[in-house]
Order: sequence, then C-alpha cells, then structure tokens
Amino acid sequence: FEYPGEAVRSELIDRYVGLRGCVVRAANVAPLVTELHFTCGRCGIEVSLPARDGRFEYPGGCPRKCKFARFNIDKDKCKAIDWQRIRLQEDFSELSSAEGPPRRVPRTLDCDLKRGLVGSCSPGDAVSLYGIVRYMPTGGIMGNKGEGKQSASRSLFVLYLEVKAVVNNRRVESSASGEGAAEFTPLQLEFIREIHQEVERFPLLVASFCKQIYGQHLVKAALVLALLGGI
Repeated sequence: FEYPGEAVRSELIDRYVGLRGCVVRAANVAPLVTELHFTCGRCGIEVSLPARDGRFEYPGGCPRKCKFARFNIDKDKCKAIDWQRIRLQEDFSELSSAEGPPRRVPRTLDCDLKRGLVGSCSPGDAVSLYGIVRYMPTGGIMGNKGEGKQSASRSLFVLYLEVKAVVNNRRVESSASGEGAAEFTPLQLEFIREIHQEVERFPLLVASFCKQIYGQHLVKAALVLALLGGI
C-alpha cells in the first residue's frame, strides 16, 4: 500500500494507498456539513438530505406537491463534523538519495482529516498517511477564455487524499521514550468513555485493527479472533 508521492496519479483514484512525508501546512479546523435540513416555505414540512464532501443541492420539490415551493435551511438541525486540510510533502531526504532521474522539487498533496483525526499532526511532523485517493473539481484560467468555458472548468480536477489513519512518527518516538505515555486529550477520553458504554465492542476492534487493510471486514475479524484467542 506504500506509494511515493509522484505515483499518485489518476489510476489510483478510489484506491487505498499509504503515503509518507512531512506536513508543511495545516489549515484551521472547520465544520463540515454532513446532513442538511430544509423547511418548505409554504406547508412547513421538513426535508433532510445528505451532503457529500460539503456539497449539497436544494430539494427538487416538496413531498406534499406544493407549487412554487421555496426551501429554507434550518441551521439548528443541520449536522456537521470536524474537518481539517493539511498539505503533505515528499520526504526530501529520500528524494535526494534516490537513484535514477535528477533531483526535482518535492511534490505536495492535499489531505483531508475528519472527526478524531483532526489535530493529529502539525506542520513539521513526519507522518505516514493511509487513505483513499479522491478527486474534486476545480476552476482556473482555462475556464475563463477560449471555447467551451463551462466544459473546460468542469473537466479539470485535482487529486487529494481522504485520510483514514495517521501515524505520527514524532508522537510514536515520544511515546516509546516514555514521554507523555499517560497523557490523553479530552477528545480521546471522550472516545474511551463512549467505547466503555458500548455493549458490542467487537465491531470497533475489527474497524480499528490493521489500518493498512481497507474493507475486508471478515478477514480482519478472523485475524482479531486469532490474536485474542491465542492461536
């Protein structure tokens, strides 16, 4: 699953990969809307729609068939999660020592962190990120002149990594040396309390086991049972 930064191309879209490098930029934490609630301006009925990657569309029509219905967003009932975008740069030491083509500028890739992964790394940290390569539309000067203005802007995309797991080498080294071994953040303590209240903890163990394996829940369940069973 380990790939160099230069290998992230269009053929890896929707594939689970691992990237190693240095964090050079970290944006502020922002809320990412996952579900929106709309209210019909005529009859007052509520309609909820999911939002994918923060993008949403208004309902196409009222369930009660109201004519010329206008929908208003109920901000109090909308659901959101924590979201943060970081920029990962190739490891310069590995790039300079690599054999083959001449030296070049280290490449960068934007990576999205969600929920508990937010704040897990800072600029300057050497990390290993595991996630799914995604794409998102972007606009540029190509869409502002020439023929086919709209088609040019819609056909241009940029790749990014939807992070599923983060391994911060700096934190791993500090924990191995005994520094901060008993320190937990408030968010981690909250997760520990929620897990303690769960009746079925086996699905959580399967989901958190072996971050390099994406999907394959039955295989991961068998490995967990084999390890815990002493086989």
